[in-house]
Amino acid sequence: MSTALVMAGGAGQRMRSSGMPVAKPLIPVLGVPLLERNIHALLRAGVRRIVVAVPEALPEVAGFVRGRLTALGCAAGAEVVCFVEEKPLGNIGCAGFFRNETDNLLVVYADNLTTLDLRVIAAEHAAGAADMTIATHKQHFRMPFGEVRIENGDVRAYVEKPTCSFDVCSAVSVLGPAALAALPCGRPTGISNLVQFLIDDGRRVRSVPHTAPWIDVNDVASIPLAEALVAAHQRDFDLWSADPGEPQALCYESAGNRVSLSPLPRTTDDPLMIFDDLDDEGSRIRRFSVERCCMGQPLPVTIADNSLSPLAKRVFAFAGQAREAA
Repeated sequence: MSTALVMAGGAGQRMRSSGMPVAKPLIPVLGVPLLERNIHALLRAGVRRIVVAVPEALPEVAGFVRGRLTALGCAAGAEVVCFVEEKPLGNIGCAGFFRNETDNLLVVYADNLTTLDLRVIAAEHAAGAADMTIATHKQHFRMPFGEVRIENGDVRAYVEKPTCSFDVCSAVSVLGPAALAALPCGRPTGISNLVQFLIDDGRRVRSVPHTAPWIDVNDVASIPLAEALVAAHQRDFDLWSADPGEPQALCYESAGNRVSLSPLPRTTDDPLMIFDDLDDEGSRIRRFSVERCCMGQPLPVTIADNSLSPLAKRVFAFAGQAREAA
C-alpha cells in the first residue's frame, strides 16, 4: 500500500467538553501525540505517502503536520503532506479528492490506537476482490440494567447486567476505485454512509476481523486507558527504522516535575525502554535505549517540565507510567 490517509479533522467536542484544551489529534499518549502514533503505524507498514486531513479551524494541527511529522516522514524515507479541509467533509468525505492519485487508499483515524498490522488489511483487500475492506473486532458492553426475557407475557429469565458483544468497525479501511468514485467531492460523507451506499449499490464490502489491542480515545477518561495499553505493548506501537544505527543510551532520573536526560555508555541489556525517534538535528531516525540512573549520579542536563523536548516528553511520560505500574 503506497498511499494512506489519516483523518485528523474531528472537532473533538467530547474531548474538549471533558476538560482537555488540546486539539484531539495532538493529545499526548505517553508523551507522543495521537496523530504521531498513527504515523508510526503507517511507516511501520511501509506506506511511503501519507496524507493527513486536518480542519482549517485547527491550524495548530496543520502546523504539527508540516513541521515535526514532515521531518519524521522524510527521515524515514516517506512523504507526509497536509490536506486542509476548508469546510467539514465528514469523517471520510475528503478521500474522494484522491481518486485519481491511487487505486486503493488506506484510511486510518487519528483518535484510534491499535497494534493491528496495517499490512495485513492491505493484503486482505488486495486478495479479496472487494470494493472496500474494513477491519472489525468484537466490542463488549456491559448493560447497566438487568435483562428480562419475556415470552407470551411470562418472565422466563432475569439476567443481571449481561455483557453483549457486537462486531464494530476498527476505524481502519481500504477504499478501492469504486468506493473512491462513490464519494462526492466537496460534500460531507461519513464512513457508515459510504459502506451502506456501496452495499445498496451491489458492491462488495469485506470485513477483516482481528483481535489486536484497540482503543478509541474520545474523552479525558480514555487517555489513561490508552497510556496503559501503549505501555503494555510499547514495542508494537513504536516506530522502528530499518537502519537506526548503534543505540544511543540515555540516562533517566526524575524528581518532582523535572526530568534529566544525558547520554551514557550502555550498561544493561534490560533498559527501561527502547524506541526510535528523530535525532537532535531532526535529520535521521536514531534508536534510543533509556536506562535508570543511579541515585546521586550527576546529570549535566536538566529540563523544566513545561519545556521538555519531544524526546524528553516521551521518556518522562513512559517512566511515570512504569512507576505507577510498579
